Amino acid sequence: MSNEKMNNNPDIIIFKNQLISNFGNQNYTQAELVFEQAVLLAEQGDKQDAITHAEFALALTQHSSNDSGAHCITGFIAQLYCELKKFEKAKEYYKLGLSQLNPESALYEKDMELYNSIKELIDEEYSPPDNTVKIERTIPRPSLGILRPLLEGEKPSEENYLKKIYKFERESEKFLKELLWKINIDALVKTNPYSLPYQKELVYKLGYESWLNEPYRLSRITRNIANELLAENIYSIRFYMFINVVEFNPDESDFLLQKPKIVMLNINLGIS
Repeated sequence: MSNEKMNNNPDIIIFKNQLISNFGNQNYTQAELVFEQAVLLAEQGDKQDAITHAEFALALTQHSSNDSGAHCITGFIAQLYCELKKFEKAKEYYKLGLSQLNPESALYEKDMELYNSIKELIDEEYSPPDNTVKIERTIPRPSLGILRPLLEGEKPSEENYLKKIYKFERESEKFLKELLWKINIDALVKTNPYSLPYQKELVYKLGYESWLNEPYRLSRITRNIANELLAENIYSIRFYMFINVVEFNPDESDFLLQKPKIVMLNINLGIS
């Protein structure tokens, strides 16, 4: 270990480099030992304690002489959060792990296989149950630019569209439910959403002009939804969302932009 005197310099980068210089090898060894303990705890079924140890190991790698294994620890944490059904935390570590991957590494393809498997686990949160009520959908043309944010880099196809629009509906329901709770409206969503008979239907259309993400910003209509419910003194609801990408006059589209004159998200809110 270096005997270089530590300097309490306010520059965090200089301070971090001093930590690595003085304790880098020691931290690397400790990170390996702590991570081994995390794996053992996970094998014993103590997943939460395993996460605690793994997060500590990950912190140690940030101040070690070799952080090449950080993405493995991060992926391990993401997998454990998936197994605990804490998908928001799993997503955080999944995104962090992707940023830690080195495309120049000889193991890059193998590492990507690991992270693709983690993504599949995360996506399972929004997979339709086997008994999901079938409901007719409009399938948009795969070439529409508006689909790019929805598909998240996956190949345009009917199968991927149905999977991703279902996921977006469930994420939107969760977002709206949490918002309504904050204004004292007791909101619930059924596990099998389309089976819910509704007494009231709210319909909204969200389009875009220049920014492809615009239609997916549910915050553009949440004020309207809340106002409609409060105006009718509704303080307890069960609801589901049915969302489609719709287009009009597709024959008049701009061929270069692949953007029809009118493209929008059609959002139906069924309330009982």
